[in-house]
Amino acid sequence: MPKGSSKNVKIPDDWKILLEVFYRFELLGDEPQDVFQEIVKRKKLKENLIKNLKKFIIKLKNSISTIDKMIEESVINWDKERILKIDLTLLRIGIGMFMFNEENPKKIINDILDISRVYSAEDSYRFLNGILDKVAKRLGKL
Repeated sequence: MPKGSSKNVKIPDDWKILLEVFYRFELLGDEPQDVFQEIVKRKKLKENLIKNLKKFIIKLKNSISTIDKMIEESVINWDKERILKIDLTLLRIGIGMFMFNEENPKKIINDILDISRVYSAEDSYRFLNGILDKVAKRLGKL
């Protein structure tokens, strides 16, 4: 994607919410369910979206150690602590989507890459693509 075109990326609300919830968890240690309740209070979300996101947030939070192990196994000669916090957050959400959603894994990866082009370092999408591809294959999703 040419530089500057990231402004054209439309990030769905559910992804923005998940990103805020788990970025605050990673950066500040905020409890994901508390952050989500705070978001629900300030935004007018549809009941179905609230229900689906709440379920996913609980599952993802309860699986962080398993997901982090998958990330560590997929990153050769790289300490998890060196991964940008936003990239770690995107990896966790993406892998959680592979594990708990029926959505097309290629779409999940593409969504993560689009989001990274807006919120992360310029070349992060390459790193994220490699890790997500490895994990998706290991999980039998690709």
